[in-house]
Amino acid sequence: MIDLDKTDFNSASSAYLVANTPLFLLRKLREDPNIGELARSVTSEQLFDALKYAAQKDANTLADRVRPFILLVALAIKGDINRLRETTGVRPPIRADWFDYLCRVLIETHRPTMRSTIKLATAKLHGTSASNSGATEVVEISLSKL
Repeated sequence: MIDLDKTDFNSASSAYLVANTPLFLLRKLREDPNIGELARSVTSEQLFDALKYAAQKDANTLADRVRPFILLVALAIKGDINRLRETTGVRPPIRADWFDYLCRVLIETHRPTMRSTIKLATAKLHGTSASNSGATEVVEISLSKL
């Protein structure tokens, strides 16, 4: 199980408190670097299992209320459309209508991407000649199907 208590989700909690529409909340959660880091650090399965658990838990605190939304957005960032489709069966106790709406939005706006790491040799330019220093630079690109 993912331990979300060790990560700072204060900005996500603040966004949840002031959100007057689900799309505003979605935009703020997508911008949160801690949610992006969460998506990169765990598997889709771990996120989905944590989401199911968070949705079943009583929402007694602000953290309990925002946690399903954090996990939903992290799962969307992860890009696993199959797991994302499974979220339609999850219903948190608070703002379930917002959660359902965001599930639909994230599924409908999902764009498949492919991530590749390419190592390129860098060249130093001196005047008109280039010499290969032998150093490599890692460049990450994402390709989307249109």
